[in-house]
Amino acid sequence: MTALAHENSLTPFSIRLRKDQKTRLSAIAKAQDRTAHAVVTKAVSEFIEREEARLSFKSETDAAWQHYQETGLHATQDELFAWMDSMFTDNELPVPACHR
Repeated sequence: MTALAHENSLTPFSIRLRKDQKTRLSAIAKAQDRTAHAVVTKAVSEFIEREEARLSFKSETDAAWQHYQETGLHATQDELFAWMDSMFTDNELPVPACHR
């Protein structure tokens, strides 16, 4: 078995759902002409992607805040808004430079 095939192998995982949740899940699966397993697998994949993106964004903002605390480098809101307002116009401004 290759490393990639091993990474993509399926592993059993069980969850407990309330009866009403299972009923609603079954109705969604039926409406989509899919299995409940397929619906849940897609939902879990989307949740993982969303949470990884959220955690990455939080990590990046924490690092940016730490950098600002250490250096004081910044661009003002007015500078950023002026730049953004000029985007896609004939008089597009350069990205504002950071300063103290």
